[in-house]
Amino acid sequence: MKDEQMIIDLSDKSLNEESISRLGGKIKYMMWAMFGHSEPLFGSSVKVKGTKQQIQSFAAALAAEGSLMKAVQKHGLNDPRIQNSKTALNMAVSSFERDTGIVWPFK
Repeated sequence: MKDEQMIIDLSDKSLNEESISRLGGKIKYMMWAMFGHSEPLFGSSVKVKGTKQQIQSFAAALAAEGSLMKAVQKHGLNDPRIQNSKTALNMAVSSFERDTGIVWPFK
């Protein structure tokens, strides 16, 4: 398969509903890769563009999303132990949205 580069541009100010939907799809593929399902990204690389703060906020939100998913897998959705993961995700998402002006696609 030909190497394809997936580009996520956090500084793109022309975002609309369609481009946010595409962003959500790209993040979904990255999440699959985080959980060992690399097939959707086979032959692809990911490049994230933006300011240093935007990229840091994106990485933090992505990591918090992954931590919550792992906690849910381990303890179940209604277990009180996942509350810390939910709180960390909400804080990371707030920072991402403030730094980029983009609504986090998974709420």
